[in-house]
Amino acid sequence: MKEAAERRDREIGVEHILLGLVRGADPWFTELVQLRCSLDDLRSTVLLVRTP
Repeated sequence: MKEAAERRDREIGVEHILLGLVRGADPWFTELVQLRCSLDDLRSTVLLVRTP
């Protein structure tokens, strides 16, 4: 919800949930993501794809 509010989006989508996971940096999620990229790279990519 914080991600959607900060971006002033009217709806919460999958991208907001993913960004929330990145923000929370749960150790399990972090380890899983870092097998392929960094959390910063993931966040940048999601924001790039989401930008209208």
